[in-house]
Amino acid sequence: MKNSELLEKISEKTGVPVEVVKAVITECTDVIVETISSGDSVVITRFGRYYPMRETRGANLAEKEWKEPAGDTGIKLRFRASDKAQRRVVSLAEEKGTSL
Repeated sequence: MKNSELLEKISEKTGVPVEVVKAVITECTDVIVETISSGDSVVITRFGRYYPMRETRGANLAEKEWKEPAGDTGIKLRFRASDKAQRRVVSLAEEKGTSL
Protein backbone atom coordinates (compact mmCIF):
# COMPACT_ATOMS: atom_id res chain seq x y z
CA MET A 1 0.00 0.00 0.00
CA LYS A 2 1.36 3.39 -0.97
CA ASN A 3 1.23 6.45 1.27
CA SER A 4 -1.65 8.05 -0.65
CA GLU A 5 -3.69 4.85 -0.34
CA LEU A 6 -3.00 4.68 3.39
CA LEU A 7 -4.11 8.30 3.85
CA GLU A 8 -7.32 7.67 1.89
CA LYS A 9 -8.11 4.51 3.87
CA ILE A 10 -7.61 6.25 7.22
CA SER A 11 -9.69 9.19 6.02
CA GLU A 12 -12.53 6.87 4.96
CA LYS A 13 -12.47 4.93 8.24
CA THR A 14 -12.31 7.98 10.50
CA GLY A 15 -14.23 10.60 8.54
CA VAL A 16 -11.27 12.96 8.92
CA PRO A 17 -10.23 14.90 5.77
CA VAL A 18 -7.19 13.49 3.94
CA GLU A 19 -5.26 16.75 4.47
CA VAL A 20 -5.66 16.42 8.25
CA VAL A 21 -4.70 12.74 8.20
CA LYS A 22 -1.62 13.60 6.12
CA ALA A 23 -0.57 16.32 8.60
CA VAL A 24 -0.98 13.96 11.57
CA ILE A 25 0.93 11.11 9.89
CA THR A 26 3.71 13.51 8.85
CA GLU A 27 4.07 14.85 12.39
CA CYS A 28 3.91 11.33 13.83
CA THR A 29 6.75 10.09 11.62
CA ASP A 30 8.77 13.26 12.35
CA VAL A 31 8.41 12.71 16.12
CA ILE A 32 9.39 9.03 15.76
CA VAL A 33 12.51 9.92 13.74
CA GLU A 34 13.50 12.74 16.13
CA THR A 35 13.04 10.47 19.15
CA ILE A 36 15.08 7.63 17.65
CA SER A 37 17.82 10.03 16.57
CA SER A 38 18.13 10.91 20.28
CA GLY A 39 18.76 7.24 21.05
CA ASP A 40 15.30 6.56 22.52
CA SER A 41 12.62 4.05 21.48
CA VAL A 42 8.99 4.71 20.57
CA VAL A 43 6.38 2.16 21.62
CA ILE A 44 2.94 2.17 20.03
CA THR A 45 0.73 0.01 22.22
CA ARG A 46 -0.69 -3.09 20.46
CA PHE A 47 1.39 -2.29 17.36
CA GLY A 48 5.12 -2.36 17.99
CA ARG A 49 8.33 -0.65 18.91
CA TYR A 50 10.61 1.57 16.82
CA TYR A 51 14.17 1.73 18.11
CA PRO A 52 17.70 2.72 17.06
CA MET A 53 20.31 0.06 16.49
CA ARG A 54 23.95 0.59 15.75
CA GLU A 55 25.17 -1.72 13.04
CA THR A 56 28.35 -3.63 13.71
CA ARG A 57 29.54 -3.18 10.15
CA GLY A 58 33.07 -1.80 10.29
CA ALA A 59 33.65 -2.89 13.88
CA ASN A 60 36.95 -4.50 14.63
CA LEU A 61 35.71 -7.07 17.10
CA ALA A 62 39.22 -8.21 18.02
CA GLU A 63 40.16 -4.71 19.18
CA LYS A 64 36.61 -3.86 20.41
CA GLU A 65 36.91 -0.56 18.58
CA TRP A 66 34.22 1.03 16.43
CA LYS A 67 35.32 2.27 13.02
CA GLU A 68 32.68 4.53 11.49
CA PRO A 69 31.90 3.70 7.85
CA ALA A 70 32.57 6.72 5.61
CA GLY A 71 29.43 8.81 5.17
CA ASP A 72 27.32 6.49 7.36
CA THR A 73 26.45 6.96 11.01
CA GLY A 74 25.97 3.22 11.46
CA ILE A 75 22.66 3.87 13.25
CA LYS A 76 19.66 2.18 11.68
CA LEU A 77 15.96 2.44 12.39
CA ARG A 78 14.46 -0.87 13.48
CA PHE A 79 10.89 -1.98 14.14
CA ARG A 80 9.59 -4.92 16.14
CA ALA A 81 5.91 -5.70 15.85
CA SER A 82 4.07 -6.56 19.05
CA ASP A 83 2.90 -10.12 19.56
CA LYS A 84 -0.70 -8.90 19.37
CA ALA A 85 -0.09 -7.16 16.02
CA GLN A 86 1.61 -10.26 14.63
CA ARG A 87 -1.30 -12.48 15.70
CA ARG A 88 -3.78 -10.04 14.17
CA VAL A 89 -1.92 -10.02 10.83
CA VAL A 90 -1.93 -13.83 10.72
CA SER A 91 -5.61 -14.00 11.69
CA LEU A 92 -6.66 -11.45 9.02
CA ALA A 93 -4.52 -13.16 6.38
CA GLU A 94 -6.15 -16.51 7.17
CA GLU A 95 -9.63 -14.93 6.96
CA LYS A 96 -8.78 -13.49 3.53
CA GLY A 97 -7.08 -16.68 2.36
CA THR A 98 -3.82 -14.79 1.85
CA SER A 99 -0.51 -16.59 2.22
CA LEU A 100 2.27 -14.52 3.74
